[in-house]
Amino acid sequence: MCDSTLKLSSLGSGYPLFFLFMKWCIVILASMLAIFGGTAMYYNYNGGACLDPLYMAQCSVGYQTVLSFWNVAKMDTKAVYIEQELCLAVILVLIVLMQIMRYQVRIMQEEIDQGDISASDYTIFVENIPKGLTINYDAELKTFFESLKGEDLPSLMVEKISLAYDIGEQPT
Repeated sequence: MCDSTLKLSSLGSGYPLFFLFMKWCIVILASMLAIFGGTAMYYNYNGGACLDPLYMAQCSVGYQTVLSFWNVAKMDTKAVYIEQELCLAVILVLIVLMQIMRYQVRIMQEEIDQGDISASDYTIFVENIPKGLTINYDAELKTFFESLKGEDLPSLMVEKISLAYDIGEQPT
């Protein structure tokens, strides 16, 4: 988990992106625990509502209720206010962390795409070529695309023409 996940890009883009996501899940959970978790558990544990005879009938003494927000909400309004402020801080930190995570995912996707050279990087799909002409389609299309010139268009070298047929028009 501490090594670069880009080393896994030869297996496909899903592997490095999955492990990047898992790293960010750990960062997000750790930041939530650091900002809110410890303080909330301290205040909730020391809340005292489960030990108060007035509320004892509503509270089964166990870790579920002793560490719950209910244990502090009935007794200490200052602790409730602090927990609300920390909860707001967690939300703001999560917004920032999610934006950083999205940025890193986009950067990694771009790096993986640049390193993965496939046929789709050099392939174009042309539609609406007239059918039924008595010409050599391969030679004509190759000549046409190699003769295209323009400011933003470098000279093209056509390696192969593959004609695909539209089978959607065929009767079933």
